[in-house]
Amino acid sequence: MSRTLRPTRSSRTRTIAPASTISLLVAAGLAAPAFAQPWHWNTDVGLWTTPGNWVQLAPPPETANVFIGNTPAAENGLVSLNTYAEIAGLTITNGMALYTHSHSLRVNGDTVISGTNLFPGGTLRRSALHVGATDGVSFRTARLTIQSGGQLNFDGNSGGYATVDDSASIGVNSLITGHGELGFYGHGTTLINNGSISPGPGSLLRMQQFGAGRFDLDGSSGDGQLDLSLYNAATNSGASLRLDGTGLSDSFGGRILMGARSDLHMNLTEGWVADASSEILSSLSNVVVLGGAFPDSRSVIRGGPIDFSGLLRAGFTGIEGHELALASSQITLRQAARIEVTAGSTLFVGGAATSGVLIEGGTFDVAHGGNLIFSAPTEIRGGVFSTAGSGSAEGFINFNGETQWRGNVTIDGMAHQSANATVAAPSVINATAFDMDGTSGDTIWNVNSSLVVNTQRIDDFSSRFDGTLNITAGLLGRLTLNLADPNESWQMNGTMNLAGSGGLPVTRVAGSHMQVTGNLNVTSGIAQITADTTFSHGSDSATITIDAGATLRMRGHTVVGSNTLFAGSGTLQNGVDGDLVLNSGVSLSQVGLVNNSLLRIAADAPGIASVDRFTSTATAVLGVDIGGIVAGTEHDLFLVTGGSAILDGVLNVGLLPIGGGSTFAPVIGDEFTILSALGGVSGVFSNDPFTQVGWLTYDWTIIYNPHTVVLRLDNIVPAPGSVALLGLGGLVAVRRRRSSGVLEPRRS
Repeated sequence: MSRTLRPTRSSRTRTIAPASTISLLVAAGLAAPAFAQPWHWNTDVGLWTTPGNWVQLAPPPETANVFIGNTPAAENGLVSLNTYAEIAGLTITNGMALYTHSHSLRVNGDTVISGTNLFPGGTLRRSALHVGATDGVSFRTARLTIQSGGQLNFDGNSGGYATVDDSASIGVNSLITGHGELGFYGHGTTLINNGSISPGPGSLLRMQQFGAGRFDLDGSSGDGQLDLSLYNAATNSGASLRLDGTGLSDSFGGRILMGARSDLHMNLTEGWVADASSEILSSLSNVVVLGGAFPDSRSVIRGGPIDFSGLLRAGFTGIEGHELALASSQITLRQAARIEVTAGSTLFVGGAATSGVLIEGGTFDVAHGGNLIFSAPTEIRGGVFSTAGSGSAEGFINFNGETQWRGNVTIDGMAHQSANATVAAPSVINATAFDMDGTSGDTIWNVNSSLVVNTQRIDDFSSRFDGTLNITAGLLGRLTLNLADPNESWQMNGTMNLAGSGGLPVTRVAGSHMQVTGNLNVTSGIAQITADTTFSHGSDSATITIDAGATLRMRGHTVVGSNTLFAGSGTLQNGVDGDLVLNSGVSLSQVGLVNNSLLRIAADAPGIASVDRFTSTATAVLGVDIGGIVAGTEHDLFLVTGGSAILDGVLNVGLLPIGGGSTFAPVIGDEFTILSALGGVSGVFSNDPFTQVGWLTYDWTIIYNPHTVVLRLDNIVPAPGSVALLGLGGLVAVRRRRSSGVLEPRRS
């Protein structure tokens, strides 16, 4: 509607009120009529100005209290206002209708529209006032009562404009409908709706508070209804209702029906509360949307903030193609909220004008083929989300606005985190399936507090993450990802950024086995991973960047693939209780290595690995495998290519089978270079290693050279009590002279 409501009461008065008729009569020397005298319509159909249509045989004066429908002749008919009229009061009953057409009517007292009547044949006819369009105020009354099935109707495409100086009420089974505007100037509760406010199809009905009044939209019984279900198929247009004002007199517990292309604009500056008794339901026709700028095919509920605890149903069971979106300027969904999306329907929560969505809890049920889309910034503190299955086609839940996680959520089915997410408080997500990188695979997570995800998978069909994980803030930021199958692992194929907190080691990743095939960056401090981890998997390589001064500490079983690329000059640390395997060919480039636990090169196979600098602490165990005399291919060789090797802890030596056959059997005097350090070797291992193979014990001596560490076999001792070895005593205690190959007795 193009007409703009006038801002003042005085302008309304000037538009409708001519000079007082009473004053004119007195000035002419005529007697003024008695005050508020009853005036009765006395036919079924006729013009207001026809004298014979009234019991008093004259049109009503200003002081008349007009009754239309209280005489035997006035039934199921209509009165046409064909002039400007001002009266003291108006009552319409008995199925009668008053049409103002293009003329103005002013009622200085009460207007009552009451009752229904039956046409012959049983058709129900409402008592009604039809307000037509004028240049100014079409209808004005002090108080308005619509009851017992009565109706106020705004006629025409341009609609009429009406004002209520004091208050209005709509009774049960009664309604205000049509295309027009209704202004309120009173204080307190200026509108009580126990019936229905129902714009016509393709019509805009606007109600506006000009004073300090408020709307009571659900009435004293809580059953009031806003019905926007009417739809004009010829013009492809729905019903529109706009409410302008400060707020409601109490929470709304009634029903809102939305139809195709309908528009409910709750332009209330203080917002409104829909309590646990409220219902927002889409009708059988097409689509419904609550929100800002959407395509024309959708309907919309928009305006001031909404605080919702009731039932909101998108679509109608058995009918597909409905859309319902909740997108007021601010949306709060309370714990009592019940959200339902039927098969083939869509619920949008949030829109262009929505500043934020707060989910404190509630239940969210999405049927097969249904869609629940959060399209505005969303804060989640709780809730239970359910879909028909764990596939996207079985029910689609998508967090498509920036999301802040602050609580515990259950997802019985599948949900997608497509927009960027922040974990701002400890949160637990228990899900059948939770797509953490969203539909486009580029979601950014800022994990600033503890996030525990218990799920079967983190993608549509796998557990591969292609987005970005930033776990860098404070002491509490941590991702614990627990897959339901303890034998399953998840693939970190995107980017993971980690940081410690000062000098304290902070666990950033825990839970199920993680395969890193993307980029892992440690920027500062000591960032700790307690989950079992594989860097690079198959042909998928990983890039690990550890900045200068930063440490990546591993506390689980860690395998570094040979195609893993390292950058930076920080430190990789195998923490206490860790188990680190560097596959053959691994190079840490300029990254140093600190070992506090078990470290092996190419477990159960010989290999070569290089680091920039190396420290083996008192709690460390270095495992070396020997399967031949060639360093790096037949026995392990550890290269320290930049700095020094500082040694402590325990050295374990294992003997390997040769080519899958019998175990390699070195002879006394054989030497194997197991470590070479360009920057020199300092410190010693705390043990003299030995190797037990069957009934033989191989005793080794460690030779510490300035830049190398060499293992030498000094003795082979049979197990005590071995009868089979009694005859071999002179043979096993010998060693080979390497220069001549002649066997000599072992030196004491």
